[in-house]
Amino acid sequence: MALNPLKLSLMVGADGASWYRYASSADTLANMAAANYFNAVQNILNPGDVIIANDSANMNNIFFVKTSVAATGVVTVVAFGTAALEADAPAAAPENGRKAHK
Repeated sequence: MALNPLKLSLMVGADGASWYRYASSADTLANMAAANYFNAVQNILNPGDVIIANDSANMNNIFFVKTSVAATGVVTVVAFGTAALEADAPAAAPENGRKAHK
């Protein structure tokens, strides 16, 4: 199935990162993790955003937006707990756990 943009709800947004909830009664988490699933909402998603997803089997997962490219309309998400996410994680966090602001 395809993403239903009306089912993506902003929960909170601050400091350049937004958290969304997405629920689909038609799709599985595997469908959601597939390439191009979130392309229809590329205009609102940014790298670093978080999507808490609920699928057709009432299973949940967290997706992190890795890329959101306006020129191509392509969104790449990475599921929490996957090797791809861990490979992208920084080696060490700053002392206070936050990015330095300039």
